Amino acid sequence: MQHITLNRVPSEILFRDKIATVQTLDLSADELISALLSISESEVVCILDSCRVGHLGSHLLIAGVDPVNVVEISDEDPSVVLAQLDHKLSRESASIFTLSYDFGRKTDRPSQSVVPTK
Repeated sequence: MQHITLNRVPSEILFRDKIATVQTLDLSADELISALLSISESEVVCILDSCRVGHLGSHLLIAGVDPVNVVEISDEDPSVVLAQLDHKLSRESASIFTLSYDFGRKTDRPSQSVVPTK
């Protein structure tokens, strides 16, 4: 069973709440997810998990309870999405975000100005 331990260190960055120390939690990843899902019945909980993807050693989970803001950006034009994302990320607060594979495909299309060679 994999256990998660958060070290007890003073917080140097203060956001909405003043955090003096981080408590040590001795629980498995399954227990953590179960607790977060239980909390999600009454509060907004955001979970970003690598889902055991082995690529580049992915094995992390990030969770946010009662986030300041949750935004979903979607548009057929990737430049519109990038402009909105740039606007959101230019603020003073911390941000956590994901990009979908579909968005990656939209940005990976060949330029219309490229002329195929014969």
